[in-house]
Amino acid sequence: MLTNGQKMARAAFTAVKKVCAGGKYEDYKRFALSFPCLIHSCGLVQAATFADAKGQTKYLEGLQEVLQNVETGCSDDLVASAREADLKEYMRLSRRALEAAAWIKRCCESLDGAENGGPR
Repeated sequence: MLTNGQKMARAAFTAVKKVCAGGKYEDYKRFALSFPCLIHSCGLVQAATFADAKGQTKYLEGLQEVLQNVETGCSDDLVASAREADLKEYMRLSRRALEAAAWIKRCCESLDGAENGGPR
């Protein structure tokens, strides 16, 4: 039996590895390192809309994959789910998205450390 954190960690690692294999990792990593702070300061809807406007579709897809590994009640479109949710659901979804974004950030940091010969 896996905890929600373990499920998110596994899904985040898979999502980040897909981007590593496909190239454009540096841009993805730069965005992934700042996205949790963006959610915290602006809110989920504004942060996800900003990511969409900046063309960070791979990041949003990865975030969606991580969220779908834990029962969240959101549809396939994170931005629409957050925009249409009532306050209670929005707060829950925001907490889960922040947790998922933190796992993606950790995976990027760990892969970056592994490529550079260890932790920074």
